[in-house]
Amino acid sequence: MTGKRKIFMFVLLLCTLVIGIASQRPVEAKKKVKVLTDQKIWNKKRIQATRAEVKYSFYLSKDKKKAWIIRIKPLKRKMKTIKIPPKLKGGEVVCISHDFTTDYEPGECITSVFGGEAEPWISEVAQCKYSESITKMTLPDCVEFIGSGAFGGMTNLKSVRLPAMLKEIESYAFYGSDKLTKVVMNKKLKNFSRESFAFCKKLTDIRLDKNNKTLTVKDGMLFDKSMKRLIWTAPGIKEIMIPEGTCSIGSDCFSTSCVNKLSIPSSLTRVENNGLYVPYLKDLSLDANNNTFEIDGESFFIKNTGELICQLPRNGKAAYVSSKVKKITGNSKCSGDYSAEDGSTIQYLVFLGDVILCKGSNKIITEQHYGYIQLVFLTQKLPLIDKKPKYRDNLLIDKADYIYVPRGSEKNYFNALKKFYTFKSDVVRIKPVTKRVMGEIS
Repeated sequence: MTGKRKIFMFVLLLCTLVIGIASQRPVEAKKKVKVLTDQKIWNKKRIQATRAEVKYSFYLSKDKKKAWIIRIKPLKRKMKTIKIPPKLKGGEVVCISHDFTTDYEPGECITSVFGGEAEPWISEVAQCKYSESITKMTLPDCVEFIGSGAFGGMTNLKSVRLPAMLKEIESYAFYGSDKLTKVVMNKKLKNFSRESFAFCKKLTDIRLDKNNKTLTVKDGMLFDKSMKRLIWTAPGIKEIMIPEGTCSIGSDCFSTSCVNKLSIPSSLTRVENNGLYVPYLKDLSLDANNNTFEIDGESFFIKNTGELICQLPRNGKAAYVSSKVKKITGNSKCSGDYSAEDGSTIQYLVFLGDVILCKGSNKIITEQHYGYIQLVFLTQKLPLIDKKPKYRDNLLIDKADYIYVPRGSEKNYFNALKKFYTFKSDVVRIKPVTKRVMGEIS
């Protein structure tokens, strides 16, 4: 083949390749799925409509096919029953939540769709004249989303059936419903906040559509379909025996529970973050055949690593951490009287052995704890800190008002801890353990 012919064939091949590429259809970009709470799909102009002596304020989606209820105002005084309509101005009611802010952080007030405001994380219940008299409420089956605090403070509501199409219910959705005793969950529910029914202290009857493919219920306990992971328990149940076969306890499983007696099975191998934060817990027992966890005194911890999971108080003033506990982490929690909703009565955390204070160890103290706490180390060896954290307040030492240490070791403790502070004057005050202190914590 001559040089000219080679050049001709190369050019021909190149042209064929270019034409082939140019003739291909451009790849279509994947369409983004528009979730219901995406503000872009909603027209932000408020619309009002009245149905059966109840005024509704709502948004319509831009295609006018969906409605988002943001305010409900009964026009009749002391209304007992309310039936939310499935459609408003032609739009199917799919969301119920106060405005576009659907979730909240601690310290912010939650607003219900009836207009009541409260801070449920400090057990404050929204008082609202429009909702406090309602004993029965019917939700349309087309509702797919219920936002944070939407029906909070309905203090006379006795039972509720969740809509058939409901997929997500956010935190504190029905908080403070003092007379609520029964909840019927639907088959499509997937995302369920453990705090949806916070402070519903009479709620013991939980029922679930048998066709739900992701969840199942037994004795007031909500599990995944395999019944290996415990997700949540009805707040009003006082005694719980977790069934054998359960392998894990989900995050914040008992955070709004009134349970005071809890039994752990031999099959349990994992406790997720805050899984054993149980505010009213008095009695915690563990099956003797459990090979993962151990209880010593009032401390529940992982057997192999010595990581504290749950600590109960010994008396009203002090909690004694077992000498078998080797580290305090972000998953370590005090329960019982220590985290009662009206504030902690405990003053001292007493360490009977040597521990490592890990990053996040400050979380052992709950948000309900008012003020600082006193740390008491009864061993001569310094408490070890695994490594300098990115933020100082991730350590338990920063939550301490005083640190009490064996007499004669104060200077060693000060030198060991000062590297975690920018200024020496900020170092937590260190005092010796005296007979007076021992008398107070005994």
